[in-house]
Amino acid sequence: MSRENIVTLPSASDIHVHCRQPGQVWKETYRTASMAAAAGGVTQMLDMPNNMSADNTPLHTNTFQRVLKKFSAITEAKPLVDIGLYFGVDETSLPLFRVLLSNTFAGKRYKGKTTGHLNVTGEEKEEEFVKNFPDDRILAVHALGENAKLMLDLARIYGKRIHLAHASTKQEIEYVIQAKKERPGMVTTEVTPHHFTLCHHDVEELGALAKMQPQISTQLEDREAILYYLGAEENPEYGDAVDAIATDHAPHTLEEKEHFSEVTGPFVVPGLETFVPLTMDLVHRGVITLERAVKLWHDNPKRIFGLPNHRGSYIEVDLNAVQIPSEKQLYTNVHWTPFRNEIYGKVLSTFLRGEQIYHHEDGFGQALGTIMYPTTL
Repeated sequence: MSRENIVTLPSASDIHVHCRQPGQVWKETYRTASMAAAAGGVTQMLDMPNNMSADNTPLHTNTFQRVLKKFSAITEAKPLVDIGLYFGVDETSLPLFRVLLSNTFAGKRYKGKTTGHLNVTGEEKEEEFVKNFPDDRILAVHALGENAKLMLDLARIYGKRIHLAHASTKQEIEYVIQAKKERPGMVTTEVTPHHFTLCHHDVEELGALAKMQPQISTQLEDREAILYYLGAEENPEYGDAVDAIATDHAPHTLEEKEHFSEVTGPFVVPGLETFVPLTMDLVHRGVITLERAVKLWHDNPKRIFGLPNHRGSYIEVDLNAVQIPSEKQLYTNVHWTPFRNEIYGKVLSTFLRGEQIYHHEDGFGQALGTIMYPTTL
């Protein structure tokens, strides 16, 4: 291994992760997710709120109780990386927005098909949620196609900050660009590695293992648009078209995927361990610069969500190392990945606050992860 190929870079902050705990811990726990994160160059992650119980039914507690249960589970798990939370925007959380935002980084609204029970239909209800959301905090939304436009329009009408999760089509990115032009600094979005890496041919080959929400588009122009806007220079009128890369790490077991249904799923895939490598592969292919990669996985996520800045959190990456992800070497509880091709770029080590928490040969260090709380209220 030549030291000439090894670079030290800021570690990644993954703003879209489903850790599955409490509830379905055979899929993932905070401990196993943190191991996968550290191996993937991630030292901070934000966990989504749409957990299900062990019997595959919604957790029948209100949003505030769910947040408290998650804090307890994180503490007990002794994670290797820092973990913060979203809260679920629904009728139980509506009177508690400000209280919940004192302990979480953003609210998450599901306007469309997803795991769990946090999605509802009806423009009137969505308008009530947006209207009552605090002006100074971020409302993140799962909304596809015309629903994305609806949520962006509601945010404009009521002057709210909004973050569109996992934009997956050219149309959705164009909706975001128009919203950014109208309200600079108030609109952000992310894209996922599976949407810029996989295509409809992979879906045909992998079957349920490549079934997502949002789906992998059958239109070549959608993937091309994601890659184009990932690499585009900052626009003086509206800034970055795409602000961040996030994994939407959502593990399900292979057995569960074998019983996939287009109605009930399960959808989406694990992705923490391949986060930085797949982004570095874009650098190798000339799609983005190294500076742009760091902006997408570190600078912008921290700025958008107000994540804590810690000195001594960084990664060492071999730019020229070629790897094919091996399921035997994965640390996520489900031990599989949809990414089967060669990837240029390998995380050699990960450091959190000056301490090594992962080394590609020596394994894991101390469990130094903590609960993250918002620094700007």
